[in-house]
Amino acid sequence: MKAIYNKMYLDGSFVDTERVLSEEQSATYDVLRVIEGKPLFLEAHVERVNRSLTKMGYAERTDIPRVLAALIKENENSGISCNVKILAGGAYRLAMGFVSSSYPDETAYNNGIRLTAASIERSNPEDKVWDDDYKERIQELVNEKQVFEVLLVNDQDLVTEGSKCNVFFIKDGMVLTPATDVLPGITRRYAELAIKDAGYELQMVKIGRADLDGMDAAFLTGTSLHLLPICSIDSKEYDADNLVLRACMKAFALVVDQDLASYRGE
Repeated sequence: MKAIYNKMYLDGSFVDTERVLSEEQSATYDVLRVIEGKPLFLEAHVERVNRSLTKMGYAERTDIPRVLAALIKENENSGISCNVKILAGGAYRLAMGFVSSSYPDETAYNNGIRLTAASIERSNPEDKVWDDDYKERIQELVNEKQVFEVLLVNDQDLVTEGSKCNVFFIKDGMVLTPATDVLPGITRRYAELAIKDAGYELQMVKIGRADLDGMDAAFLTGTSLHLLPICSIDSKEYDADNLVLRACMKAFALVVDQDLASYRGE
């Protein structure tokens, strides 16, 4: 982890960000988004970190909210908007720092982004653990195909998720998401709530690679993405202005606003 700004947290103290931490030595990691000094979906992120830690035999970290609030203050920026990476277990009891972050621009949200599908599976879809080989293979495909993201397909030719995000499809006014082993994304959880708030039915179904041609629209969900429309997967084009999609995006924006408004700090 190469933290930015002035300070990062490492095992009980705040240190200068000149030091680079080896992420593969961490038992688990997580990334959450801070918007104008307020962490988004903080409780859910803490739950995910601790779920992964306990599965690997490490003690839970109940101090994450307090440390994060202190990290924001240490960097003297109450209005900061950036991603925070959390490393826990393994070589570090707890490390945390702001990291370089990029978010889709307005054009991407208006017009959608391009994906390519590939036969790749996460080795452990339920937990966030470091895997250099996996990340390198994804980046090679992104560069080769000139796309924003890679859609993963398992050995049964079923769609699972994006390389670092979840995927949803829209067909005949209904929202669908793959019924396969996937990363239990935090944004996905709140997207599901937003879909229901918007008045649409959500179904978990098996989606084969061949089924992609029959979908009307699609979108990704993720920490840095929120709800991001897809305009194409390989040669199949989708409607980025689909009414159901746009209603879900609007409902999700309200969920975000409500969560940020509820944060009181530590």
